[in-house]
Amino acid sequence: RYLVFVTFYILVIHHQKSAESTFYLTDAIRTHYSESPFRSGTRDITFDQMVTVGDFWNWMEQTFVPNTYDPFWSNGDPKDDYFKGAVLDKNRVVNGFRVTQRRSKVNDCLLQQRYNAFFPFCYPNTFG
Repeated sequence: RYLVFVTFYILVIHHQKSAESTFYLTDAIRTHYSESPFRSGTRDITFDQMVTVGDFWNWMEQTFVPNTYDPFWSNGDPKDDYFKGAVLDKNRVVNGFRVTQRRSKVNDCLLQQRYNAFFPFCYPNTFG
């Protein structure tokens, strides 16, 4: 039974893979997020040209948020709840994502002494 399930599962997942749709999603993300110029100070830069924290926040406000959480279609019609938060309206399988921040205290975990030379700071697992 298990082998039949795994075989069927792998066939379904493999069948849903489409190189063309993957290309279009990757191209859209590159175009809208990485190559789209934004204003930072007195200059227009792209994602790859960011060098300061201020550049990052300008990119978040001018590029990331408008492209990710746009509540309207390109023709001005409002989006249904099904499409809100989907990256460039493409990833409806996972239905968007949320940016979060996890905080922890430095050296708030157990680390064996022999690793201290390689990892002078220890951060605990923040997933969960």
